[in-house]
Amino acid sequence: MLEAIRNRASSLIVKLLFLVLVLSFVMWGIADVFSPARGRDWIAKVGDATISAQEFAEVYDRTLRSFSASLGQPIDREQARALGLPASAMDQLIGQTLLDQAAADLGIVIDDKLVRSAIAANKRFHNAMGQFDADAFRDTLSVNNLNEERYVAILRSDLSREQLIGSIAAVPGVPAGTADLVFRYRGERRTARSILIPFAAFSDQDVGAADEAALRTLHEEQKDRFTTPELREVSALILTAEQVAADAAVSDDAVRAAFQERIDEFSTPERRSFLQMVFDDQATASSTAKRLAEGADFAALAKELLGEKAGDLAVEAVARADLPEALADAVFALQPGGASQPIETPLGWHVVRLSAIEPAQAASFETVAPRLRAELAKEKAADELIRAANRLDDALGRGSTLEDAAAELNLRVRTIPSLDASGADESGKAVAGLPPELVATAFATAENGTSLLVEAADNTYFVVHVNHVRPSAVKPFETVKTEVAEAWRAEKRVALAKAKAEALAERARQGQPLARLAAEAGVKETEVPAIGRDRQAEASTLPQPFVSALFAAKAGEAFVVRGPDGFLVGQLGDIRAADPAADPSGRDREKQRLTQAMRSDLVQQFVGALRQRYPVSVNQAAIESQF
Repeated sequence: MLEAIRNRASSLIVKLLFLVLVLSFVMWGIADVFSPARGRDWIAKVGDATISAQEFAEVYDRTLRSFSASLGQPIDREQARALGLPASAMDQLIGQTLLDQAAADLGIVIDDKLVRSAIAANKRFHNAMGQFDADAFRDTLSVNNLNEERYVAILRSDLSREQLIGSIAAVPGVPAGTADLVFRYRGERRTARSILIPFAAFSDQDVGAADEAALRTLHEEQKDRFTTPELREVSALILTAEQVAADAAVSDDAVRAAFQERIDEFSTPERRSFLQMVFDDQATASSTAKRLAEGADFAALAKELLGEKAGDLAVEAVARADLPEALADAVFALQPGGASQPIETPLGWHVVRLSAIEPAQAASFETVAPRLRAELAKEKAADELIRAANRLDDALGRGSTLEDAAAELNLRVRTIPSLDASGADESGKAVAGLPPELVATAFATAENGTSLLVEAADNTYFVVHVNHVRPSAVKPFETVKTEVAEAWRAEKRVALAKAKAEALAERARQGQPLARLAAEAGVKETEVPAIGRDRQAEASTLPQPFVSALFAAKAGEAFVVRGPDGFLVGQLGDIRAADPAADPSGRDREKQRLTQAMRSDLVQQFVGALRQRYPVSVNQAAIESQF
């Protein structure tokens, strides 16, 4: 949602920017830049810039809220992780930082006047009269957990990146002739008729019986279909935070000490309400401040100078952190009823009168103690887990067996009789409760070998010992004879369906109506409405090979393609050409799409070059500690 309130977010250049921030990381890949560093105060480093854990948390939270809003329901962190939202937030931050560094090196500077103009032009901050509304501005920032100073900083960076990207993507549009050719190609529509010859239409009697020689030949020729995967019997020692939670009890003294250290976090800061007028120039602001000092009425001046009612200029119950520094210093220095001298911020020149003060309030220890205890217990459990993992590593390093090390730490060794490379057992059922990394580690460890201690996701450590390896092997014919026979019958049904479809298509090519051929075959003819190469919604049930064959066919030509349930016989009907002259707006959209694609390619190459100039490293341990 933050991007939606940024000025010019609908412009082509900004759309290109955010597209490239995603595409470029898909192109580069990010696994190769992960750093094994253990520090948790930074998330990533891009050239000389460091992305802090706090910055990452802010972007991730906004990404999570935006995605939840688009779904119409909240999603938890586990769902977000499965959807790849942390990686998306990381890609966004790294891409922005790359562009920020390039903009700074090129000396791109955004002055306060441009920032003010951008804010004033943003329709999300306008009232019903189409004018900038300070309340709408503050409300929108509040929804996004932003204060004015933070938003101005973000906007300034956005504008800087926009100027940089604008210069890179400033290329002429595609030639009109090219746009016309692509418009005709993409806009062409075709109709068709089709019939389906299903595999299931052929009975066992139609298929016939196979002799044993044919079945053995199939078993030999298609060994992969009748082969058991490599299976491994493994013993695993899995160490989780829950296992050490009993040692993570938190004393009352520790909770109280944490409360004292973080008391500001549990307190409500002093808040102030005031009226303000904002002017573009210092002279008007100074004149207004002087008239207020001489006793003029604030509401009357607001109406005279700005045409605003005093109520429209009210700022209610804001904390110091919610205001730009200069404005905060002035407002929090006033007494109720007092008026300020002119104050300059990126929004202009402010003159304010303080209305009320809400004193700061501190939460009681009893109110926040349960929350603090839970947080401290989680932190302590994580520390205990690391200590337990170190003790386990030491025990194994001394030559202890997995069983002896487990006994020393009062842990249990889990034996898994059969495990394949997908994490399933011999019957094909997934083995529950295994870290995903354990399966890969087990298959990277030699028979009778023990892996190193591995740190997995979700605060989990494990060691795996491979007891026995059962190599992949073809199942003996006698044990899978029934499966082989069914596979043989399935292949015969496919062959019969294809032969029948080809025979019907040939008759259609000779001029026989497809409807009559369908009736003879005992199947239904289906009319395919006009569709394009991009498969319109009405043709979504057709397999892509059918659409491809349809657009390769000549007028009246019949063709055969295989579908998931049988063979389709299709016959081209009408060809409806697209005329650029008859649809100028569509042609213009196509031209714009092609131009945008060209510009996107340029920007993508530029961002790729920036990564070579500014090395990127990601603190994977810090990310995992938060998720």
